[in-house]
Amino acid sequence: MKNVAFLAKGKTFFKAIGPLVYFSNNAGIIPHLICYRERRGKSYDNIDNNLIQNCSSKLDHKRVVFVDSDSDLVKYLENQNIENVVCQDPQHHFRFLDNNKFRIFSIAIFSDTLHYALGNPSLNPSNTGDGWQPYKTYFSDKSIESKFHEMYENSQKRPDAEFKRWNTSALGSPYFDHLLFFDNNEWFDKSVLFLMPPQDSISDENKHQINLLIEYCINENIRFLAKGRKKTYWKVPTVFVKKIHFTDDESGFPYSSIQLIRRTSVHITAYGTSAFESNFLGKPAINIPVIKSSVGIGNYYLSTYGLDNVFNNDLCKPSTGDLIEDFKSALKRSSPQKRNITFEDNNSLDILRDIVSEIS
Repeated sequence: MKNVAFLAKGKTFFKAIGPLVYFSNNAGIIPHLICYRERRGKSYDNIDNNLIQNCSSKLDHKRVVFVDSDSDLVKYLENQNIENVVCQDPQHHFRFLDNNKFRIFSIAIFSDTLHYALGNPSLNPSNTGDGWQPYKTYFSDKSIESKFHEMYENSQKRPDAEFKRWNTSALGSPYFDHLLFFDNNEWFDKSVLFLMPPQDSISDENKHQINLLIEYCINENIRFLAKGRKKTYWKVPTVFVKKIHFTDDESGFPYSSIQLIRRTSVHITAYGTSAFESNFLGKPAINIPVIKSSVGIGNYYLSTYGLDNVFNNDLCKPSTGDLIEDFKSALKRSSPQKRNITFEDNNSLDILRDIVSEIS
């Protein structure tokens, strides 16, 4: 069996890493799960023992290690003579790793990874002229993979660029394999899920539309679920607080958002990666406009990334400005899940077996 390190800075990293660790022995890998003891500035994302148990308890061969710093992580890899490393977007999160010393396999996170294909150094740390790239990057599908190559190649067309094409493959996302780890049969008929973006990222009118939809759902006895973010609280009118189902907890494995999308009828996003998940599940979604974000405004994701196939398709539709009517319309949309994943056949196993073939 091959010794491979799997890196996680916090609980949210298990969206990508958790299923890979869980299935690692099945692919001939002994996982060295290396976790940071504390995620500085984001204590709510600290990894707990229950999370470790959930993704590794059934493994016959494993090592679980907690580190306090980047240098501790590197020392462990060197002391254990581990050359092969799997992590999420290392060009952002683990750039301190020497990619000449370690063979780094990157798990791309939908449209988030496209930020690092851009020419803006604040969004693309790899575009500094030193040619830093992971050994191989795994994308969720060929459309995102192709878009990444297109954007990266365009961003490198300048005299001082040392162009090197990224080594990539599109083998699906471990995110989707979390569906195997909770009861898929439990769901709420005629319900809506709002995955809350930062409150200042959408207009006052759309905040008002959200409140109107909440009021409508309360009056019609329709379950309204909302998932917030601990770092960006969303203020909901007091009159509604006790009548909706709200959480800002993240379970990590299986992670909360995909469970909630699976269990509800319609989900509302604001150009979030959750649109990829609802599309995979065949669930209808409503996409509300963004007026402010860390990377741009308005229809940035459509104009820059060309992601109409994700945010404006047969399942996910832009809001018309009337969320109640949008919700009624969305209830009429559905499609089959894109892939029937099982414990014997899934995205994580496809990626792990490809990693083994690369290092053999």
